[in-house]
Amino acid sequence: MKLHEELSAALNRQLGSELESFLLYLGMSAWCEQNDLPGFAHWLRIQSEEERAHAMRLYTYLADRGEAIIIPALPKIAFEFASITELYRTALQYEEKLLADYNRLFPMSGQYDDYPTQIFLQWFLEEQIEEVKEANTIVAQLNRIGESPGNLYHLDRHFAKRVANPTE
Repeated sequence: MKLHEELSAALNRQLGSELESFLLYLGMSAWCEQNDLPGFAHWLRIQSEEERAHAMRLYTYLADRGEAIIIPALPKIAFEFASITELYRTALQYEEKLLADYNRLFPMSGQYDDYPTQIFLQWFLEEQIEEVKEANTIVAQLNRIGESPGNLYHLDRHFAKRVANPTE
């Protein structure tokens, strides 16, 4: 069953947003590498791959529904940050934007009585709540400890222990 044209277009835009998120986290990882924060870089590379996996979920869903897959042009992303705290504040803002996007998509699918799409989107809503919480926690930790070299060293070592979640 084909999607309503408006819903198909919105899901394609969301595919673009997830790809943008993939590139954002990859660029953040590169910034950390260049600023001698290899643990943060590792954590962000894993996050980047999760975002790519989210994009591929959308891609596959669109393909399974027989829809055209339109990968939009992605905007140029700035990868310069004044600090690691600013970097994670940017990540938090982007995760909040993605959550707002999914919050708009969910009722749209109901508007067109497309309950399979609503069920599909439920996973993304739960995932985005988790990602907003995680980014918010990291920003709070960085605000609490400050950015002295010793504090960052210990947090960087902690972030280096992140293991990829194969179910993402």
